[in-house]
Amino acid sequence: MVSALWILFDVAISLRLVFVTGRMATWEIIAWGTFGLALGLYAWRSEHQEGKRHEIEIVNLRDKLTEQGGFNRGTATAFGASLAAVVGGVTRLLELSGGPTRPTDVQEQIGVLNAELDSVALNQLTIVETPPSYIGRMTYKLKMYIHVLNDTGREILVKSPSRWNGAPLDPISGDKIPTLLQLWEAGQWVPSGPDGPSEIIVPPGRMFRFWLAFDPALGIDEIDRLRAKNRVGTFTLPIVISGRQLAWSKTV
Repeated sequence: MVSALWILFDVAISLRLVFVTGRMATWEIIAWGTFGLALGLYAWRSEHQEGKRHEIEIVNLRDKLTEQGGFNRGTATAFGASLAAVVGGVTRLLELSGGPTRPTDVQEQIGVLNAELDSVALNQLTIVETPPSYIGRMTYKLKMYIHVLNDTGREILVKSPSRWNGAPLDPISGDKIPTLLQLWEAGQWVPSGPDGPSEIIVPPGRMFRFWLAFDPALGIDEIDRLRAKNRVGTFTLPIVISGRQLAWSKTV
Protein backbone atom coordinates (compact mmCIF):
# COMPACT_ATOMS: atom_id res chain seq x y z
CA MET A 1 0.00 0.00 0.00
CA VAL A 2 2.68 2.52 1.04
CA SER A 3 4.95 1.53 -1.85
CA ALA A 4 2.10 2.08 -4.33
CA LEU A 5 1.47 5.59 -2.95
CA TRP A 6 5.13 6.49 -3.32
CA ILE A 7 5.08 5.30 -6.95
CA LEU A 8 1.97 7.40 -7.68
CA PHE A 9 3.61 10.42 -6.04
CA ASP A 10 6.72 9.98 -8.19
CA VAL A 11 4.64 9.56 -11.37
CA ALA A 12 2.59 12.67 -10.57
CA ILE A 13 5.69 14.83 -10.17
CA SER A 14 7.20 13.42 -13.36
CA LEU A 15 4.02 14.19 -15.36
CA ARG A 16 3.95 17.71 -13.92
CA LEU A 17 7.50 18.38 -15.01
CA VAL A 18 6.98 16.89 -18.50
CA PHE A 19 3.65 18.46 -19.52
CA VAL A 20 3.70 21.75 -17.63
CA THR A 21 6.54 24.05 -18.67
CA GLY A 22 7.94 26.88 -16.67
CA ARG A 23 9.03 27.26 -13.09
CA MET A 24 6.81 26.05 -10.22
CA ALA A 25 5.06 28.71 -8.21
CA THR A 26 5.83 28.98 -4.50
CA TRP A 27 2.41 27.70 -3.51
CA GLU A 28 2.83 24.65 -5.79
CA ILE A 29 6.23 23.80 -4.31
CA ILE A 30 4.72 24.05 -0.81
CA ALA A 31 1.79 21.84 -1.86
CA TRP A 32 4.01 19.14 -3.34
CA GLY A 33 6.30 19.28 -0.31
CA THR A 34 3.39 19.05 2.13
CA PHE A 35 1.96 16.08 0.27
CA GLY A 36 5.34 14.34 0.25
CA LEU A 37 5.80 15.01 3.98
CA ALA A 38 2.32 13.65 4.77
CA LEU A 39 3.03 10.55 2.71
CA GLY A 40 6.34 10.05 4.52
CA LEU A 41 4.65 10.35 7.93
CA TYR A 42 1.97 7.88 6.84
CA ALA A 43 4.65 5.42 5.69
CA TRP A 44 6.54 5.75 8.99
CA ARG A 45 3.35 5.25 11.02
CA SER A 46 2.39 2.17 9.02
CA GLU A 47 5.83 0.60 9.43
CA HIS A 48 5.81 1.43 13.16
CA GLN A 49 2.40 -0.19 13.65
CA GLU A 50 3.47 -3.24 11.66
CA GLY A 51 6.61 -3.55 13.81
CA LYS A 52 4.57 -3.30 17.02
CA ARG A 53 2.09 -5.88 15.72
CA HIS A 54 4.95 -8.24 14.85
CA GLU A 55 6.50 -7.69 18.29
CA ILE A 56 3.19 -8.46 20.03
CA GLU A 57 2.77 -11.63 17.96
CA ILE A 58 6.29 -12.79 18.88
CA VAL A 59 5.66 -12.14 22.59
CA ASN A 60 2.36 -14.04 22.48
CA LEU A 61 4.01 -16.95 20.68
CA ARG A 62 6.85 -17.04 23.22
CA ASP A 63 4.36 -17.02 26.11
CA LYS A 64 2.39 -19.89 24.55
CA LEU A 65 5.54 -21.92 23.96
CA THR A 66 6.75 -21.25 27.52
CA GLU A 67 3.39 -22.26 28.96
CA GLN A 68 3.26 -25.38 26.80
CA GLY A 69 6.88 -26.23 27.62
CA GLY A 70 6.23 -25.87 31.34
CA PHE A 71 3.14 -28.05 31.04
CA ASN A 72 5.00 -30.75 29.11
CA ARG A 73 7.94 -30.79 31.50
CA GLY A 74 5.67 -30.81 34.54
CA THR A 75 3.58 -33.60 33.07
CA ALA A 76 6.66 -35.68 32.27
CA THR A 77 8.04 -35.29 35.78
CA ALA A 78 4.68 -36.10 37.37
CA PHE A 79 4.36 -39.14 35.12
CA GLY A 80 7.77 -40.34 36.25
CA ALA A 81 6.82 -39.91 39.90
CA SER A 82 3.57 -41.84 39.35
CA LEU A 83 5.44 -44.72 37.70
CA ALA A 84 7.85 -44.88 40.61
CA ALA A 85 4.94 -45.01 43.07
CA VAL A 86 3.24 -47.82 41.11
CA VAL A 87 6.41 -49.90 40.96
CA GLY A 88 7.04 -49.34 44.67
CA GLY A 89 3.49 -50.45 45.52
CA VAL A 90 3.69 -53.61 43.42
CA THR A 91 7.08 -54.51 44.90
CA ARG A 92 5.70 -54.06 48.40
CA LEU A 93 2.72 -56.33 47.61
CA LEU A 94 5.09 -59.02 46.32
CA GLU A 95 7.12 -58.78 49.51
CA LEU A 96 4.01 -59.17 51.69
CA SER A 97 2.78 -62.14 49.66
CA GLY A 98 6.15 -63.85 49.78
CA GLY A 99 6.59 -63.61 46.01
CA PRO A 100 9.87 -62.86 44.28
CA THR A 101 10.95 -59.23 44.36
CA ARG A 102 13.80 -59.43 41.87
CA PRO A 103 13.39 -56.55 39.35
CA THR A 104 11.56 -57.75 36.27
CA ASP A 105 12.14 -56.61 32.73
CA VAL A 106 9.19 -54.22 33.09
CA GLN A 107 10.66 -52.70 36.24
CA GLU A 108 14.00 -52.31 34.54
CA GLN A 109 12.37 -50.56 31.60
CA ILE A 110 10.52 -48.25 33.97
CA GLY A 111 13.82 -47.53 35.67
CA VAL A 112 15.33 -46.57 32.32
CA LEU A 113 12.32 -44.34 31.60
CA ASN A 114 12.66 -42.64 34.98
CA ALA A 115 16.34 -41.99 34.27
CA GLU A 116 15.39 -40.39 30.96
CA LEU A 117 12.76 -38.22 32.64
CA ASP A 118 15.32 -37.16 35.24
CA SER A 119 17.69 -36.16 32.47
CA VAL A 120 14.97 -34.13 30.75
CA ALA A 121 14.14 -32.33 34.00
CA LEU A 122 17.77 -31.45 34.75
CA ASN A 123 18.23 -30.13 31.21
CA GLN A 124 15.62 -27.48 32.01
CA LEU A 125 17.92 -25.88 34.59
CA THR A 126 19.61 -23.04 32.73
CA ILE A 127 22.77 -21.22 33.77
CA VAL A 128 22.07 -17.57 33.05
CA GLU A 129 25.42 -16.02 33.93
CA THR A 130 28.58 -16.62 36.01
CA PRO A 131 29.88 -13.24 37.20
CA PRO A 132 33.17 -13.24 39.19
CA SER A 133 33.85 -11.04 42.22
CA TYR A 134 36.90 -10.00 44.25
CA ILE A 135 36.38 -8.20 47.59
CA GLY A 136 39.51 -8.03 49.73
CA ARG A 137 37.73 -7.54 53.06
CA MET A 138 35.63 -10.69 52.74
CA THR A 139 36.57 -14.04 54.28
CA TYR A 140 36.35 -15.62 50.85
CA LYS A 141 37.78 -12.94 48.60
CA LEU A 142 37.65 -14.43 45.10
CA LYS A 143 34.27 -15.84 44.08
CA MET A 144 32.30 -16.82 41.03
CA TYR A 145 28.52 -16.62 41.25
CA ILE A 146 26.43 -19.10 39.27
CA HIS A 147 22.93 -17.83 38.42
CA VAL A 148 20.45 -20.57 37.49
CA LEU A 149 16.89 -20.36 36.14
CA ASN A 150 14.44 -23.08 37.22
CA ASP A 151 12.65 -23.78 33.95
CA THR A 152 11.53 -27.30 34.93
CA GLY A 153 7.92 -26.23 35.42
CA ARG A 154 8.01 -27.61 38.98
CA GLU A 155 9.16 -26.58 42.44
CA ILE A 156 12.62 -27.90 43.22
CA LEU A 157 14.78 -28.26 46.32
CA VAL A 158 18.37 -27.14 45.78
CA LYS A 159 21.19 -28.26 48.09
CA SER A 160 24.74 -27.00 48.50
CA PRO A 161 27.34 -28.26 45.99
CA SER A 162 28.52 -31.78 46.77
CA ARG A 163 31.47 -31.91 44.38
CA TRP A 164 33.87 -29.64 42.51
CA ASN A 165 36.51 -30.55 39.97
CA GLY A 166 38.46 -27.66 38.52
CA ALA A 167 40.32 -24.51 39.54
CA PRO A 168 41.61 -24.72 43.15
CA LEU A 169 39.19 -23.55 45.81
CA ASP A 170 40.19 -21.24 48.66
CA PRO A 171 42.64 -23.17 50.91
CA ILE A 172 40.93 -21.91 54.09
CA SER A 173 37.85 -23.98 53.20
CA GLY A 174 39.73 -27.25 53.72
CA ASP A 175 37.84 -30.23 52.32
CA LYS A 176 34.52 -28.38 52.32
CA ILE A 177 32.88 -26.48 49.48
CA PRO A 178 31.75 -23.21 51.07
CA THR A 179 28.84 -21.44 49.39
CA LEU A 180 25.67 -19.44 49.93
CA LEU A 181 22.37 -20.44 48.31
CA GLN A 182 20.20 -17.45 47.44
CA LEU A 183 16.82 -16.90 45.77
CA TRP A 184 16.04 -13.85 43.63
CA GLU A 185 12.99 -12.33 45.31
CA ALA A 186 11.44 -8.86 45.18
CA GLY A 187 14.43 -7.42 43.33
CA GLN A 188 17.13 -8.76 45.63
CA TRP A 189 19.03 -11.92 46.59
CA VAL A 190 17.82 -13.55 49.81
CA PRO A 191 19.15 -14.39 52.29
CA SER A 192 21.66 -11.54 52.11
CA GLY A 193 24.37 -13.57 53.87
CA PRO A 194 27.05 -14.09 54.89
CA ASP A 195 25.43 -17.30 56.17
CA GLY A 196 22.39 -19.13 54.89
CA PRO A 197 20.59 -22.48 54.79
CA SER A 198 22.17 -25.59 53.27
CA GLU A 199 19.14 -25.98 50.97
CA ILE A 200 16.47 -23.73 49.47
CA ILE A 201 13.14 -24.22 47.69
CA VAL A 202 13.00 -22.66 44.23
CA PRO A 203 9.52 -22.19 42.66
CA PRO A 204 9.11 -22.75 38.90
CA GLY A 205 10.25 -19.87 36.75
CA ARG A 206 12.40 -18.37 39.52
CA MET A 207 16.14 -17.82 39.67
CA PHE A 208 18.62 -18.91 42.31
CA ARG A 209 22.37 -18.60 42.66
CA PHE A 210 25.32 -19.95 44.62
CA TRP A 211 28.99 -19.07 44.69
CA LEU A 212 32.27 -20.93 44.60
CA ALA A 213 35.28 -19.48 46.45
CA PHE A 214 38.64 -19.81 44.68
CA ASP A 215 42.23 -19.45 45.78
CA PRO A 216 42.85 -15.66 45.80
CA ALA A 217 46.29 -16.30 44.32
CA LEU A 218 44.58 -17.09 41.02
CA GLY A 219 43.28 -13.55 40.64
CA ILE A 220 40.05 -12.41 39.05
CA ASP A 221 41.69 -12.03 35.62
CA GLU A 222 42.58 -15.73 35.55
CA ILE A 223 39.02 -16.69 36.53
CA ASP A 224 37.73 -14.46 33.73
CA ARG A 225 40.12 -16.11 31.26
CA LEU A 226 38.92 -19.59 32.27
CA ARG A 227 35.26 -18.47 32.15
CA ALA A 228 35.70 -17.26 28.57
CA LYS A 229 36.80 -20.78 27.59
CA ASN A 230 34.25 -22.55 29.81
CA ARG A 231 37.15 -24.21 31.65
CA VAL A 232 36.80 -23.09 35.26
CA GLY A 233 35.59 -26.54 36.31
CA THR A 234 32.63 -28.83 36.89
CA PHE A 235 30.27 -28.67 39.87
CA THR A 236 27.70 -31.17 41.11
CA LEU A 237 24.55 -29.86 42.77
CA PRO A 238 22.00 -32.14 44.48
CA ILE A 239 18.50 -31.28 43.19
CA VAL A 240 15.27 -32.78 44.53
CA ILE A 241 12.37 -32.93 42.04
CA SER A 242 9.09 -34.64 42.99
CA GLY A 243 10.78 -36.39 45.90
CA ARG A 244 13.62 -37.76 43.78
CA GLN A 245 17.14 -36.50 44.49
CA LEU A 246 19.17 -36.04 41.34
CA ALA A 247 22.76 -34.96 40.75
CA TRP A 248 23.07 -31.97 38.43
CA SER A 249 26.60 -31.58 37.04
CA LYS A 250 27.63 -28.72 34.77
CA THR A 251 30.90 -27.37 33.44
CA VAL A 252 31.42 -23.62 33.72
